[in-house]
Amino acid sequence: MHQALSILCGNAFDAMKSGGTLTLIASPITFDAKTAYAVPGARPGSFIKVMVSDTGFGMPPEVLDKVFDPFYTTKDVGQGVGLGLATALGIVKGHGGFMQADSQSGQGSQFSFYLPLKLVTA
Repeated sequence: MHQALSILCGNAFDAMKSGGTLTLIASPITFDAKTAYAVPGARPGSFIKVMVSDTGFGMPPEVLDKVFDPFYTTKDVGQGVGLGLATALGIVKGHGGFMQADSQSGQGSQFSFYLPLKLVTA
């Protein structure tokens, strides 16, 4: 999870070269069948939601649709190969979770990942 958070925070930093605000929030969330249907990749259950948001330059819809694709990048040559978000998604999925992104040009970006909560009983 450290690597996934590092990728999301690093991308946020890159989007705010002139300064801005990086926000991280973790909170519990429960999806029933209806709410899970509205979130791509979600399923009913209890999760911890980790949100990383920035006040950077944001992304238009055509970029947002591709951000998790391997080797897709908007960075200049030599600045990235487009594996960061695909890697973060793979890590989250490997832990039984899912991820979503939201952004608008000029309005910053928000990436959230959800990890299943498992009750441990003694």
